[in-house]
Amino acid sequence: MNNKNKKAKELFLKLIKIFLLYFFIVTAIATQYLAYKVKYNKALGGIRIIKTNHKIYFPLAYPFWEKQYGKSNPKIFKHINNYYYGSFFIFLIIAVFVLKKKNEVTVHGTARWATQKEMKKMNLYQPTGVVLGLDPNGKIMHDNSDKHVFMEAPTRGGKGINTVNPTAYDWINSVVFNDIKGELWEKTSGYRKNVLGQKVFMFCPVDNEGISCQYNPLDSIAIGTLFETEDISVVTQTLIDTEGKGESDHWISSAMNLLNGVIMHIKYAIPGASLVDVANFIMPSDISFVDVVADILGVPREDEADETGVAVRAGDSDEDIDTNEMGEMIYPSKGYAAFDHLKYFEDKELFKKIYNYKGSKTDIECKLHPTVAKEFMSFLSTPDKERGSILSTAQQKLKIFLDPLIAKHIKKSDFTIKQLMEEKCSLYLVTPPRSISRTKPLLRLIFTQIVYGLTDRMKFNMKSKKDKSFFEKIKEIFNKYGEKIKNFFYTTSSKGKNTLLLLVDEFASLEKLGIIEQAMNYIAGYGIKCLLIAQSLKQFRKIYGKDNNILDNCSIQIHLTPNDEDTPKMISDMFDTYTEKIVTHSSKGFELMPTRTTSYVPRKLMTAGEVRTLPYDEILVMMTGQNPIKGKKLFYYLDKKYMNKELPPPETSDFNEELENKQLPQEWTVIEKEKQENMEESILKLTELMNNADKNNYEDLAIKRTNYFVKNFVLKDTKKKNRNKHNVFEEGVDEIKNIVKELEENEFDELYS
Repeated sequence: MNNKNKKAKELFLKLIKIFLLYFFIVTAIATQYLAYKVKYNKALGGIRIIKTNHKIYFPLAYPFWEKQYGKSNPKIFKHINNYYYGSFFIFLIIAVFVLKKKNEVTVHGTARWATQKEMKKMNLYQPTGVVLGLDPNGKIMHDNSDKHVFMEAPTRGGKGINTVNPTAYDWINSVVFNDIKGELWEKTSGYRKNVLGQKVFMFCPVDNEGISCQYNPLDSIAIGTLFETEDISVVTQTLIDTEGKGESDHWISSAMNLLNGVIMHIKYAIPGASLVDVANFIMPSDISFVDVVADILGVPREDEADETGVAVRAGDSDEDIDTNEMGEMIYPSKGYAAFDHLKYFEDKELFKKIYNYKGSKTDIECKLHPTVAKEFMSFLSTPDKERGSILSTAQQKLKIFLDPLIAKHIKKSDFTIKQLMEEKCSLYLVTPPRSISRTKPLLRLIFTQIVYGLTDRMKFNMKSKKDKSFFEKIKEIFNKYGEKIKNFFYTTSSKGKNTLLLLVDEFASLEKLGIIEQAMNYIAGYGIKCLLIAQSLKQFRKIYGKDNNILDNCSIQIHLTPNDEDTPKMISDMFDTYTEKIVTHSSKGFELMPTRTTSYVPRKLMTAGEVRTLPYDEILVMMTGQNPIKGKKLFYYLDKKYMNKELPPPETSDFNEELENKQLPQEWTVIEKEKQENMEESILKLTELMNNADKNNYEDLAIKRTNYFVKNFVLKDTKKKNRNKHNVFEEGVDEIKNIVKELEENEFDELYS
């Protein structure tokens, strides 16, 4: 109670001060005006202003003049008094209104809509950024902060015209679009490429028109490094664990472990491996997968009673196989890895360095990858029935990569994840609605790899401001304000730190992305901003739960008119309450003075019913720590500013030519050089053999040796499209053609192909 009296006293004193200031100003004006009306009569005194006919007087002289000269000039004083005393009456009314306002009962809350002044403080009136909609006065609101944005918008609710399409024009940094229908590519890629000067990549894994670029998710795995295990686990978790169950589901966790081993094996075994290779490996057509795994580990197959088959497959003959005193089989290849994962690596001590691997009885040279050995042996040790279920789970998740159309687009990469942040790029992930279920695993993987790949350890500048010289400080100030002045006059693509916007339409349709949910806490610090769009809060919470890390980290939420039963109540519950005054009148019989009762009740700023009936052209915007905004929907196609930006799209996606010859890790380059030297040596040997061969057996020898060469060196070591780069091989072929004159040209070409 004392606190309330103190506040009332402070308010009263403040009003007194304002009144005194007001009295001084109004009286001064009345004083000067009266002097002006009587033409600065000498009787009033005053000080003349130099070189003018005007005078200035004591500001509070008017009341004294009225008392002294009021009766002699009643007309003039009456005219002035109408305004003079009338202004004090107006001031009194305003003061009473303010006091009444301050004394309003707010026991149940003070919720209200944000004012334009508050919206300005929210920094929403910027020229670029994520488009939130229009404020109540029809002015566009942009958010260019590092805050994440969540948008709830039902089908045909206007998300495209209000936020998605205009943001594609007004966001000037890097962006990744989940472009379901390809509409954004058609309408905005031309502007982003030709006006903003960005590279525009369109990735549509089911494209059959030659427009799409390619992306191989396995290119992001840094094999031969300390990060390979983590990189692979990101891929397997995203592909297998679509519901976020993790280790709580035995089949899911076991399938993930198996796939970890498979991808690790494929990445070491095949240069430029893709998920197509992984799918083909785990679903072999001519042998059981269990036998494939057994062969890699160098252990007997399911139907083999001893190690005879292991020895034979390693190149030993039956004569080489013997038995020692312990009854164990011995043969020359025993103890050596059945598969060499370091075949393409110069450093043969790699596994020892990374995993402190010391080998095993079947791998004394430490050439079999320890992770592959561990996961494959664990798989073989599992009972048959359980093993079949684990394998089936993994195979089911990889089937889509055997689709020829999808396989065509994931064998190499035309862009890299790092490139999205290092350069200003626009990546359009286009999926026709009919193909969403087919391409969903691939899109999940791309978004996960973007978040994971761009959140390396942050680097901090530890140099304190005190360490800077005087001239460095001055230069910094000039640069700072010079950039502000430049940005005031020109809206261009910023050359400063790049920020990547993930604009994910139909986010809930991608199912649960656990890695992204966990990363929402910190990705803003790495320059990644999210605009996530779902059809309803009900749909979103069904996947991520009521208490989830995504909504907790979206400081800005946009809501359009919902069309389901539960979402309106969820939105209404987000609003605070205000205190509503209720006055009731009651009377008994013939009472002339009815009883009047006043009560105060809490009321939501918007009830569930009011949210449900929100007009189509209105939007609700909520920002953490601020009053909510009841704005208007932006119909961007009615704004010439946006329609002038709608330029024709490029004929095809951009392709990164620099990556054409950089698909293999750096470790492969030494091996490639060795392969070329081996080719040269083989050609020389082949030529020598042919020159010294008996003419009667010349043709037969030429066919055999040429076929051997092509089969064992060319088909294994080079891709068809890169054969022309091997000049040594081409020269050798020409020499062979000159020697083997008996062979018809078409016969040789058939062998070559």
